[in-house]
This record gives sequence, structure tokens and C-alpha cells, in this order.
Amino acid sequence: MVQTFSHVKIKGMSYIMPDLKKSIDDDIHFFNNSENKLKRAKKIIGYGNRFISTDNVTATDLAEASAKDLISNMNIDINTIDMLILVTSMQDYFSPSSAHILHNRLNLPVTCACLDIPHGCPGYLYGLWQASNLIESRACNKILLVAGDNETENKRCNNKSTRILGSGASCATLLEYSENKWDSFFMLGSDGTGCESITIPAGAARLPITKEILNTKVYDKLNQEWELTKTFMDGISVFSFTTYLAPKIIEEMLIKSGKTVNDIDFFALHQANKQITKEIAEKTGIPENKYYTDTFTNYGNQICVASIGNLIDARLHEICNSKFTSAVISYGVGFSWAAAILTFDNIFCNGIVFKNFDHIPTRESHFNYWKNKIENMD
Repeated sequence: MVQTFSHVKIKGMSYIMPDLKKSIDDDIHFFNNSENKLKRAKKIIGYGNRFISTDNVTATDLAEASAKDLISNMNIDINTIDMLILVTSMQDYFSPSSAHILHNRLNLPVTCACLDIPHGCPGYLYGLWQASNLIESRACNKILLVAGDNETENKRCNNKSTRILGSGASCATLLEYSENKWDSFFMLGSDGTGCESITIPAGAARLPITKEILNTKVYDKLNQEWELTKTFMDGISVFSFTTYLAPKIIEEMLIKSGKTVNDIDFFALHQANKQITKEIAEKTGIPENKYYTDTFTNYGNQICVASIGNLIDARLHEICNSKFTSAVISYGVGFSWAAAILTFDNIFCNGIVFKNFDHIPTRESHFNYWKNKIENMD
């Protein structure tokens, strides 16, 4: 699917990460306590740091922080926000959607519509595309898009494939209608045959949680431990998919948009890991000065934000208010992908902000809250 827009402007971005820093050096046991294996993994895959929080912090907590930071710094009149879109793969509840919880926390007006987009790595671009559709059609004039996830569950599992990859992060973005011409290009697609390659098998309607599921640990041929209530990832399948498909997506995007590599100032390539990013760039002839490989090393894989907000925010922060064109590419869960060509100029951006979340109530307090609420209901 290909679509272009002419009157949607990104006005500002705010990027939040939890301040609890974790180094790959602390996880040397996943490499058989071998310094050489760890060193090789750092060099090839790019393992470095990730930023996590305590178990009680959810994606909605991170989303609230990034949204409030953007609203405060840009002095946004919340009564002018027509819609709130929240993109996350880790909702607080099955119902209501986390967007409604965030709506309440931000004290947005009752005239502001809410929408959850449950998605993984390409989620931020899917959110941008959806917001752009609504603004271009004049259904909305101003939309607050927030995308984020928090890897609290995976950091408790004893599995190298998922535990040492992810960071928590949230990116809030303000989009508005512009009378001036402001072109953007989007290309999205999916290959549902890979829907089982990145998934959480248990917990929803297909495989509800039972004592048996909670007590089950499954071991693969490498003796890695997996739990059905946490993220399962077929690493080889995902690697093959991304390194084959991503270069084709970039080439097709440039052809259909009428652009060349020389027309693009910066390529924001999803930071699944350093090896994948570098291979994709080399296959498509992207110069080293036009993309980053160290975002994964410095900040980990930020899942739904997918490092895209991080990459754009970092680039914007470097060049201040300079105008530049960015090609943005992301891929992942569901074997879905999204690509866009976006123009940035004179937008608010204050770089990555690290925030402490110690004030968030514990899970026990949430349990007691709901227990008491139900027991005292007439």
C-alpha cells in the first residue's frame, strides 16, 4: 500500500526513556561466562546498554511522561487536540484501551477521540500514517500521537533471545494540518505467514492463562528457556525476513516516491541490532554518514517506538532547526513493515530525556485497589 500526503506537518517530538541503565556486561552468564563470546557479540550484534524500569511500570506510564513533556515544553492548549492515538504492544488491560487511560491522565477534553493501535516494531510509522490520514482528510486538525513499550516482562525471563534486547521508551509527536504544501510518502505492508515468528503465545482468548501455562517452561534445542506468557521469537526466521525484505522495501520506496539515495539526508533504519542495520544499509548503498548503527548499542531495541522516534529525535537534536528529509524504515511483528519519507523543519525536539518512575504504584497496590473496588460496589 502506498499513500502520499501534502498538508500534514510534524510540529514536535518528545522522547522519554526510564533511567535504570543495564549493561550487557551484567549478562555475561548468557554467553557461558566467556569474555571472548561476549566481546564477539558486542562487535557483531552490537550489544551494549538498555534502559529498563521496575515491573510495575507500564507502557502507559512511559506514554504519560512523554506526552506531558511535549505538552509542557510546547505549551500546547490541550483543548485544541482533536485526537489521541496510542501505539503499544503492551496494553494495561484487555479493556478499556490504554488510550482512554492516557486520555484521563492528560486531562484531555471530552471532544478528543481516542484510538489504540496494538502493534510492534513498525507501530510508530503506522501511527504516523493513521494520523496523517485523519489530518489530510480534515477529520482532525491536531493529533497527539504517542508510541511506546516497556520491557518489564521480558527482563524477568531467563532467555538470551529476548531478555537482553529490549528497552523501555515512549515518543510523543504532535501533528497538525498545514495550509502550506508539506509532502510525505508512506508505504506499508505485511506477510502474515510470519505471524508466529514473534508472538506471545498465551494470555489472550486463544490460549488463556491457566496454572498449567504459568508453571510451564519450554526448552529449545539450545536449551534456552521459554515461557508461553512472554515473547517468543524465532531469531533465524526474523533475521532472514529482515535482511531479505528491508533492502527491497527501501529500493521500492525510492522508486515509487521518485527519490534517490542522494535526495535523502538521513535514513532512520529500525535498530533491531547492529548487524541487521549494517547489512541492510550495505545492500542498498546507503553511505555511512547517512544512517546510525549505534542506537541499538546505546539504547537497545525500543520495540513499538522501534528506535525510529529515537533516531529522528537524535538527528533533529544534532542539527537544531535545519530542514532535512528522512527515509524511515521499520519492520517486525506479524512480519509487517512500514516505510516513509518525511520532511522536518523547525520542530520542537529536546533530545532523549531519562526519567525516574519510582513514584508508580506497585502491582500489589493495583491488586488491592481492584479488590476493594469490587467488594465495596453496591
